[in-house]
Amino acid sequence: MRAMLAALACLLCAQTATAAVGYQTLVLQDDASRPLPAAVWYPAADGAALRLQGDNPLFVGQPVATDAPPQPGRYPLVLLSHGFGGNRDNQGWLAQALVAHGYVVAAVTHPGTSTGSAFNAQSAALWQRPRDLSRLLDTLQASPRWAPLLDGKRVAAIGHSLGGWTVMMSAGARFDPAQFDDDCRQHGELAACRVYAALGSGRDAANRGQLQADWRDARIGAVVTLDLGLARGFTRSSLQQLPVPALVIAAGAPNPQLPAALESADMAAKLPAGTAYVVLPEAAHMSFLPYCKPGAAALLAGEPEDDRILCDDGEPGGRHAVHNHVTARVLAFLRHVWGGGQP
Repeated sequence: MRAMLAALACLLCAQTATAAVGYQTLVLQDDASRPLPAAVWYPAADGAALRLQGDNPLFVGQPVATDAPPQPGRYPLVLLSHGFGGNRDNQGWLAQALVAHGYVVAAVTHPGTSTGSAFNAQSAALWQRPRDLSRLLDTLQASPRWAPLLDGKRVAAIGHSLGGWTVMMSAGARFDPAQFDDDCRQHGELAACRVYAALGSGRDAANRGQLQADWRDARIGAVVTLDLGLARGFTRSSLQQLPVPALVIAAGAPNPQLPAALESADMAAKLPAGTAYVVLPEAAHMSFLPYCKPGAAALLAGEPEDDRILCDDGEPGGRHAVHNHVTARVLAFLRHVWGGGQP
């Protein structure tokens, strides 16, 4: 497994970008009760001035050309969904790599489960997350700026942690709150159970009804999950009949609160035969976030436990390998889905 992943990463390294990565922000206002901050990464004209996006005392930013003119063309689209407490820039490293290989990438910040708003009036409505992705897709496909750049027949979604749950819902997985409640009585140690309870997602009858509704967006033709959570609430029948191909990637570092065996592996075993399941030994749950700066771990030393792990990896320096392996795997998977190559 390690040799195969290394080969894929080397293949990725051999393919270099020829265009700048453009970056533009927008706010979706189609639902006044839930405005959505969003961002789009895209192939941009060469020569544009670059700045670091997402750079802060903890994380290394990505060089982007803000509001640069796009390179003409028709590109496949990848939607990104961040994890609990995250934001639209969390997987900017992946967006950067995908754009370098001819994709447009877009992400939203999900209200109520994002940085600085992880517990507010919108937090319990987890069902809004897949709806957020559909709203983003609606907006881009109706936009005079973005629609001419998009190949509407090639749309994928990638999500980390709670974002993995989100993209599975968008792909057609169905969530059963009663099943999840029963499972949490047996596996109360799981982070997904703790977060779900803290958000109050299952307490309200209206929310429970929306959680078990069908949030599939038929425009999304492939999904990738990165060490997802809440998977144990998906119904077996909906996973067995998932209508689009999936790539399931798990962190291999031991994590009793989010064990791959009970989340990613358990879900992958219920998906259609041939579903690709990959474990990255060097990855911890937070390895799918941006590179941490030197000294970042010291800055986190006095923070709550959930924050102290932001820079933890399965192996020292593992985050660089994780990012390379994920990018290579995603590119190979999408090439296979849309024609050419092996997964």
